[in-house]
Amino acid sequence: NKAEFLAAMSSNMLSIISAMDEVTAQSRGKDVMIAKTRESPQDENESGSSLSSHGYGDIDALYFCAAMRIFAEWRMQRQVPEGYKGYEVGMSLGRKDCVQNLVKAEYAVHHWIEERIEYLRMKREHPIESTDDDMDDTILRSPSLRELLVEEIHLNLHKLPRLKEKSAAMGLLWVRRQFHYQVAIFDNFNSGKHSTSQDAVMEAYKEVYSNYHGWAVQKIFNYSFQAAPAVETILKFMHRDYYEIVLERSKTVIVSTEQVEISMGDVSITAYSSEDMDKNCSFDSATVNENSLNRETDQVEPNPLLHFWKAATTECSKIGNHIGSEWQKLASNTLRFLRIAKDEEDRKRVGPSKTGLEGEVLERFINEKLLEHNQKAIDSHFAIAKPLLRDLAGLFDELNMNDPTKV
Repeated sequence: NKAEFLAAMSSNMLSIISAMDEVTAQSRGKDVMIAKTRESPQDENESGSSLSSHGYGDIDALYFCAAMRIFAEWRMQRQVPEGYKGYEVGMSLGRKDCVQNLVKAEYAVHHWIEERIEYLRMKREHPIESTDDDMDDTILRSPSLRELLVEEIHLNLHKLPRLKEKSAAMGLLWVRRQFHYQVAIFDNFNSGKHSTSQDAVMEAYKEVYSNYHGWAVQKIFNYSFQAAPAVETILKFMHRDYYEIVLERSKTVIVSTEQVEISMGDVSITAYSSEDMDKNCSFDSATVNENSLNRETDQVEPNPLLHFWKAATTECSKIGNHIGSEWQKLASNTLRFLRIAKDEEDRKRVGPSKTGLEGEVLERFINEKLLEHNQKAIDSHFAIAKPLLRDLAGLFDELNMNDPTKV
């Protein structure tokens, strides 16, 4: 349902879709309608496609090309920060290759439309009896990806699985590989298995291109890998609008230098409350209970020895309580002195309590927020990109068009 789909889009996305509608309409020409595609199946169907009940590749070819042109430009605009020339060289070559291969597909679409116009003209000049099922055959439409590739097979354009260089199949095959490569990079970023962006990019390259690139092309890509910026740098550039929001938010974070625990080398002194100190500094006898002694003396004749022991215990208790009180004063004064010294040291190093993050703390805060935001963005991207990639892979497998030739 297109209305429901558009209702969920942001204003920025709506402007992109509007631009795609405009340029694809211009490209297909006057009175040429969009390809007729089927809606997504609710359950698994015989075709195997999760996007259409009509089978793999049931996507308007010009719309797909428009989306991939945006993809090629977006990578250059959002994934190549300034100052990374080596990385920029590799990404620029990728963009150029993607656009050149899209041109092959777009040229084939226009040729298909011209052939379709001629077919309909001949049909009007030599009408034949038709049924309701044939009515749609009289409407001029641009092709789907599936129709475009099936037409090339019918024309015996290829020696499958080898593909003719200047063909829609060859162009779409390499565009699909570029799209797969980017999705694999994002997958590697998210997996947490790779410590650097270079490792994540290298693994994606091996997954997608290692069997199709010759020695010279591999060297060019390897040069680009080594110059790749850190993941954090890419995320700041890729989500630059959100990065600015996080940067502003960091200025409102309250920073306090108050220390709950003071550590000096291997010695740690923790502050106690008065109540805690009373509990921890109690010197009551563990073996003699004064109340039990009182009850015992009430029941029996006074005993000099017992009287002496009771008096001694009482005095010891007083002395213990006095020592505990003095220890509490000493500990409190020592702790107060150490805290003053520690606070003074902290003020010299990072200044007093203030608003706003700086240095390493600021970087950690920004990176954590960007990683959280990126995870959500990538999950949304995968929800569209991965089914599309599976559909394209199914189309090329079904038509035996996975050309194994190295370049």
